[in-house]
Amino acid sequence: MDPPPPTVHRREALTLVVLSCAGLLGLAPSRGATFDPVAVLAWAALSAPALGVLAGALLPATTAPLVCLPWWPAVSAASLRAGAALPDPTGAWWALAGLFGLGWGAGRLSGRHAVRLACAALLLTGLLACLPGGGGRLARPWPPRVAARLLDLSPVAVVTECAGLDFMRHPEVYGPVGTMDIGPQLRGPWRAPVAAPSLLLLGAALAGLARLRAAR
Repeated sequence: MDPPPPTVHRREALTLVVLSCAGLLGLAPSRGATFDPVAVLAWAALSAPALGVLAGALLPATTAPLVCLPWWPAVSAASLRAGAALPDPTGAWWALAGLFGLGWGAGRLSGRHAVRLACAALLLTGLLACLPGGGGRLARPWPPRVAARLLDLSPVAVVTECAGLDFMRHPEVYGPVGTMDIGPQLRGPWRAPVAAPSLLLLGAALAGLARLRAAR
């Protein structure tokens, strides 16, 4: 079998760079003293599943994981330079890798519908991130038990809490979501050793389904 032409490798490399950089767009407005780790991690959390879908459809399985590889050093270095170091950047990266892996498995399963699925994934992650605070439209917060479960589903909560940040006490969350009424008996923070493997296993299961479907 003849080796693939160089243009194929160049196309894969360009796709890899574009997808990887897209996950770091949250760094663009975060310079100097205005750096907000939550804002950077929020964009990465929202975009990781959609980027995973595209990687699963456009890149070989051996290359796709490289998309999220630069995210950890970039976010960690930017936070140190701005004097707002993340407590656990490695935990944040594993959570992002888990969300990316979930999207990757869905992308392997989607086939020719990857672009539409990626757009749907971006809309879904945005919806899940907005639901705890009702998008700022709630006259009063959800009941504490409901708010706790909605926070559990928020990809932003997953990544920021795996980064060691107290997401429930963030000013944009504390009042709008009413987390002052959510005690430890209702909800505890996400941790990377629990969140990341669960997401990666689910992504692997979806990729396995894709392989079975192709075999049939």
